[in-house]
Amino acid sequence: GLVAVAREEEVSVMEEWKVWEEVPVSECFKATGKKPLGGRWVDCNKGDQTKPDVRSRWVAKDIARYKSDEFFAATPPLEALRLIVSEAASQGEVQGSELKVMLLDAKKAHLHAMAERPIFVELPPERARPGYCCRLLRSLYGTRDAPRLWEEFAAGCLASIGFQRGKACAVSFRHPQRQLNCLMHGDDFLLAGRPRDLEWARDSLQKLTLLSDKGRLGNGPGEVRELKCLNRILRWTPTGYEIEADPRHAEILIAALVTPGVKE
Repeated sequence: GLVAVAREEEVSVMEEWKVWEEVPVSECFKATGKKPLGGRWVDCNKGDQTKPDVRSRWVAKDIARYKSDEFFAATPPLEALRLIVSEAASQGEVQGSELKVMLLDAKKAHLHAMAERPIFVELPPERARPGYCCRLLRSLYGTRDAPRLWEEFAAGCLASIGFQRGKACAVSFRHPQRQLNCLMHGDDFLLAGRPRDLEWARDSLQKLTLLSDKGRLGNGPGEVRELKCLNRILRWTPTGYEIEADPRHAEILIAALVTPGVKE
């Protein structure tokens, strides 16, 4: 039941945002010489068994059969994450205000960017009609250039409010006037700066993208002690910040262990 609700919510958002236009399959063959790309639902529970948080995405099966820089999207090094945390931990107070770390999550990230090439995909089963498919007007999860298009869209949003893009890392940004540092990885924005500047950045970006505020590290009113970013846990303590590796790694290793002397 939760999956059905999540799927309907996703389809409704895609229709509201005009992610596609419904066209005859013959138009796909005319434009590409091929049948539409397949699609499938990807469902996951981002909560747990007691507090489920089911999310669903309609994903195109745009299989990469060759490598091309046209589909490249930058991935920040781990040092970039550490730099953000180190900035807040080591700088202390700047102009009378303590530096903080804040995490913002872009919702429906890939759907923000417009499609740049003719892509035809099967309609979700909930909207499927014989002889029809959808022509993408916006980017869709599973298409090869979706990560790059989202990166360019998000970088443009940051640039429009005064952030400057890094030269060594294309997804690291700094706002020189407000002394804000920002790391973008996928649909996450991790920022370090003064509380009032972090709030300004959040409010400014919320006018341009659909964002969820995951919280600000600290022990003040409304702040949180832990944040999860890039599957790592960032933790505030009275003595400083901590970065904990992905807890799932230990579970995966334990599950993969075979007891000596026991045959499977």
